[in-house]
Amino acid sequence: MLAITYYFLQVSLCSAVMFGYYWLVLRNKRFHQYNRFYLLTIALLSWVVPLFKIQWNTQATGGRQVMRFLAVIVVLFAFRNRNIRVIRPSLSVLSCKAYTC
Repeated sequence: MLAITYYFLQVSLCSAVMFGYYWLVLRNKRFHQYNRFYLLTIALLSWVVPLFKIQWNTQATGGRQVMRFLAVIVVLFAFRNRNIRVIRPSLSVLSCKAYTC
């Protein structure tokens, strides 16, 4: 029962936000057909949008991923400047064997 109440609260909040946009921006515009379409769309979206689960907290990227990203940047920069030739390109900085030409 609590889940249904929470869902209806989300529907109410979602429709209030979208109707608030209509009231502030579209209310006095002359695009009557667009306004009608927008009002019908927010009536449907206010029931559908709360069904999507959005996760706000994200996991911090590990140092390994950062090192791989930096290794790719170094290799791309080296190829662009053509002053380093990579024998065995790898995504890990520790296993990347490079020497200057």
